[in-house]
Amino acid sequence: MRFVTIVVAIALAVPACTAGREGPTEPAEAGDLDVDDAVRAAGARWAARAFVEAYAGAPADDGAGLRPLVGTPLLRRWAGWLQVQNEGFPGAIAGDVDAVRIGPAVPFEVESVPGSAEILREVDVRASITFAFEPRDGDPFSVTRSLDGPMRLIRGSEGDWSVLDFTRDSVPLSSQFEAVSDAGDRDAGVTVAIAAFFAAPTWQFGLVVQTAGPLSLGSDDVTLVDDDGGLVATAGAITTQLERIRAGATVRGLVAFEPRSSADGLFLRLAVRGSRGRSTLVIPLAGRIHPIEVTGGTGAESPTPSPSQVG
Repeated sequence: MRFVTIVVAIALAVPACTAGREGPTEPAEAGDLDVDDAVRAAGARWAARAFVEAYAGAPADDGAGLRPLVGTPLLRRWAGWLQVQNEGFPGAIAGDVDAVRIGPAVPFEVESVPGSAEILREVDVRASITFAFEPRDGDPFSVTRSLDGPMRLIRGSEGDWSVLDFTRDSVPLSSQFEAVSDAGDRDAGVTVAIAAFFAAPTWQFGLVVQTAGPLSLGSDDVTLVDDDGGLVATAGAITTQLERIRAGATVRGLVAFEPRSSADGLFLRLAVRGSRGRSTLVIPLAGRIHPIEVTGGTGAESPTPSPSQVG
């Protein structure tokens, strides 16, 4: 029971440490290392490399290799929404790991959990993944994700290692992605809730849609509006799960916008078309999502986003 308590406490505390918001970490002195620690370090380094490879392989294996390597509820949700993105892309996706270097696995401790250095390691990763997209309609394109930076891992009771947080495009994943609650609306037999939010590299909303009757949704039907209902932005893309939804279904899908630095005064509006006509659902965003600062303003000059940019 004590081990379970420690793991839960660490899972809550470590991502914030990775983002630099909580207290210092204490690396072990070289003279303190022993054979057991060398074994632990080797296991953590192996898991870090396996995570990079599993991330690249997620489009091919439906995320099967990635799931056992994520060690927090937040990362499990991220991996789940990553798979929603892959399944919702209209075409083929292939991931390829570029040059990868895995540095030493250094023990660190969470101040609120004495003794946690026994099961925690921070690994310096230098790697990138290129995802090649081949849409059924349109030209092929690629997206590269840099994983350069610290990756933090935890050792389980069976000696296996899993990832608590990692760096993607210079920002901890725990600062880019969040689970969202109490953000939804319903109208005429349709319920929409925001379940997840990606703050970078584009704004992505993970939506859960329930409908009594069939409905359809296009990217032009999903917008950001202000307090007065004025148009602020139109979605750059939506995943295929949301385009046509059968009666009685519950689906998950993603909508993408250019990034912004603040959600103050903004609402997500969806104009869905169904058997009962057109329904409008409006979800306030202020206080429910937490964007990160966007260099150069709101991102109005950024390329048109697509849900492929989640991965």
